[in-house]
Amino acid sequence: MWWSEQGDTVLPYGLINDCDRVIFESKLADNNDYLLAQLKLLKLPEDTYVLLDTPPGASVYQQQAFAACHVVVLTLLPDAASFATTNKYIKKIEMECYSRPDFMGHMIVTNQVDRSRGLNSDMTDLIRESIDSNYFSIIHHDQSIPEAVAWGQAVIDYDKTCRATRDITNVVENLQELMAVATVTH
Repeated sequence: MWWSEQGDTVLPYGLINDCDRVIFESKLADNNDYLLAQLKLLKLPEDTYVLLDTPPGASVYQQQAFAACHVVVLTLLPDAASFATTNKYIKKIEMECYSRPDFMGHMIVTNQVDRSRGLNSDMTDLIRESIDSNYFSIIHHDQSIPEAVAWGQAVIDYDKTCRATRDITNVVENLQELMAVATVTH
């Protein structure tokens, strides 16, 4: 777990050992509301945002995350595999989330975009063109991201002026807009 200078607390899913992961997944499989119940036990203030980072692919964890969330941020890489699965994931989000009155919507973020690489750039454009969403953001490939991770910092703390900081700020602004529009229409 680490904390940013902005006061964010981060517990990445990837920092769990295999034994604990198996126990966690077993609890999820045994109780369809396990994740939501655990989140409620935290008694977080109403204005708290919880971001759940699920591993790629279908899983019990992803299913429960979809059941608990108000917004889905679908993060993709600018590659053929992501392009091939984008619409499948959007349909899954529509099926599992949009029928709930508290669900606000979804957005797409394409990560590690490098416009100097032809296929990377083309895949980014194809993903953008293939989706029907006003909420699409790009995070460009930026060496500041792995450097910030190496120093145990958020990229905005590591380098306030880098491209990734601007991109991530744009993602946050798009997410805020999505939530503001959904709040008005609900």
